[in-house]
Amino acid sequence: MNIKSRYKMIVPGYSFMRTPFFKDKEGNGPTNIEITRRASDVGELFERNAMPPGKWKKPTLQALISGVEREARRHVTEPLLSKLEYLNDMLNGPDHEEVKQKISEVQKQIDEKSKVPITGLLGDREREWDWDTIANIDLDMQATPANCACYWKSHLHPSINNDAWSKAEEKNFTSILEKHTDRDWNWISKELNTGRTPLQCAQYYQRTLNKDFKRKPWTPEEDQQLVKCIHRLKVGNCIPYTMVALNLNSRTNYQVVHRWSKTLDPFYKKTRWEPEEDGALLRAVSIYGEKWARIRDLNIVPNRHDGQLRE
Repeated sequence: MNIKSRYKMIVPGYSFMRTPFFKDKEGNGPTNIEITRRASDVGELFERNAMPPGKWKKPTLQALISGVEREARRHVTEPLLSKLEYLNDMLNGPDHEEVKQKISEVQKQIDEKSKVPITGLLGDREREWDWDTIANIDLDMQATPANCACYWKSHLHPSINNDAWSKAEEKNFTSILEKHTDRDWNWISKELNTGRTPLQCAQYYQRTLNKDFKRKPWTPEEDQQLVKCIHRLKVGNCIPYTMVALNLNSRTNYQVVHRWSKTLDPFYKKTRWEPEEDGALLRAVSIYGEKWARIRDLNIVPNRHDGQLRE
């Protein structure tokens, strides 16, 4: 009896995926201890979030792109390869010459498909791929399947327009906003039809056109709302500031980051610097230069953020 059959007998309701993952009938794997702890701390305000546990690095991004491209190639060639395998099994039959001819035709189709530009195989932005395989094999479990799908659809698909907004595009965008006062960003992005995602449209509106954005000091009520939002959306050490800002609806990303890191985050010290801290920072700068984020991540000066290190 193989391990798959044995596992199904031992744990009813679960299906064996690829080592070391097991998933139940709803596609859920083993419980994440950090998420469970956070859900217990936050209570009813907690929401699961698909953000990765850190910033996406270039090798990981390239692995994601390569994985999707491989899946796109596989999608068009796999049926032909299966047909080729079937025909090869028939080579010893009575229709030997006819089968050889069909094998040649199928091989020709495979060669033609392999030459098609990858952009012609990717389909639209919402197309689904085998995100489990991409996350576990191509990315070596550096991101979850949900992370991969979200980042591909929001940032990497070639149809996404990442150029600066033109004056004509902004004018059209403004006129569309006048018609859609409900701020349905999915509908607005489709009507704009310039390759912008719903998130891009929401961000552009908040950063440049929303006159309700506050420039005055933060109120206690806003501080309380910010803290709740961060605890609700945060996973591990990752805070999706863009999502937090969109939830607040009246502050920019920069305002949110600045307020949290400078004033509200209990992890960072707000006291005067000690001589030992000054010495540790000077030694770190002599080794790493003015790479403040790296010095922060190395925890050379504990409980000081990169803004404090730079200042």
